[in-house]
Parts: sequence; C-alpha cells; structure tokens
Amino acid sequence: MAAVGTLLLAPKDLEYEKLPIGEEKLVLIISPNHELARKEYLSIKEISSLPFVSREKGSGTRAELERFLKESGVDSSQLKIRMELGSTESIITAVSEGIGVSIISERAAKKAEKAELIRILQLSGVDSRRRLYLVRNLRGEFSKPARLLWKYSESAQAFAKMG
Repeated sequence: MAAVGTLLLAPKDLEYEKLPIGEEKLVLIISPNHELARKEYLSIKEISSLPFVSREKGSGTRAELERFLKESGVDSSQLKIRMELGSTESIITAVSEGIGVSIISERAAKKAEKAELIRILQLSGVDSRRRLYLVRNLRGEFSKPARLLWKYSESAQAFAKMG
C-alpha cells in the first residue's frame, strides 16, 4: 500500500491523516444534442427526472451525488440510473451518445466540451465544490520522498492561508 496518495473520499478502514490540497467543482454534462443543451443551470430535482449515467457505488463522485440528492430533498431511489460506469471517460462517452446525463468534475468536463462531445450545465441549489486531500497511511512506511511531499504540501497550505 502506498504511503501517500490523493483522495476525494477516504476508506473507513484505513488509519490515515489528511491534508486539504485543493478543490474542484462538479458539473452536469449532457449531450450537445439534448433538448436542454441551451440551458445554463439545472437543479438536482430536475436532474432526478432525466435518464442518468452514474459512477459506481463507492466512488467519490457517487458519494457527492448522493449528498446533493439528500440536500435537495430527493430520495436517491428517484434517480433514473441507466448505467453505472467506472471511469469519467466512459461516462463522457455514454453521455455524448445520448444515454443520459451525468455529473463529473469540471476539469474533465471542460476538455470534453472543448472537443464538442458534451455540453456543461451548472448545478443550481447545491454547493457543487468538493475538496481534494493528500492522505498518508499512518500504519505504513514513510519514505523520504513521501515525507518531503507531505512537508511541502503542509508549507504550501500554510502559505496559502497567509495570503
């Protein structure tokens, strides 16, 4: 097992220390040919009525989707999941082919939108930001490069708070 890694959602059975190192936004993606492609925003309640392409259970993106649903008062069983897939790339492909809509990271979505595979819509009514963490296993060996990365990240975080 690695001594240091990045995570959005840490496993419950791991003794670890986490350090926030960034943030990213989740966005809704739809086919450019979808009837809602001209809209700018869509709410979670509106999304729950559309065919949906989801990440697999246990993924960080899936956990965030479930949080959005709960915050919006939507029961997760109301979501019309057409497919569960294990990668962002496969979700982009499914959405571009019109199988459904999905929620992915804005960074990945922008690349796909630039290639005209999908269209990005913002999520309304929820805070769609999520934190990215550097984590270290408290039970594992901590190599010199891993220690240096951790110290650098701690210093960068402290510097960012000052500025």
